[in-house]
Amino acid sequence: MAKGELIGHINCPVCGTKDGMRITKDKNGQPFGYCEAECDAQLRIGGKVRRVEKFLALYPHLRREPDAPPAAGGGAVTDAPGKPDASATPPAKPA
Repeated sequence: MAKGELIGHINCPVCGTKDGMRITKDKNGQPFGYCEAECDAQLRIGGKVRRVEKFLALYPHLRREPDAPPAAGGGAVTDAPGKPDASATPPAKPA
């Protein structure tokens, strides 16, 4: 039996059992399917972001993660890597 956080159930694409495939999160947090009903088929979905997004679009009833909360401190945006935002205050000079 599949382990991991339950996301939902889908019809098994192998044996066709309605809601027979349990979808959980694998060790990387990506969707993984296992038919609990009859055929014990496994479905690996993760590995590429595009593949996971298409799978979740195909099965919109599956539970999704809520959007991450904003970063602490307002999440300052920089113009270029290593270059602070122009609105940031300069560091104080030592006394």
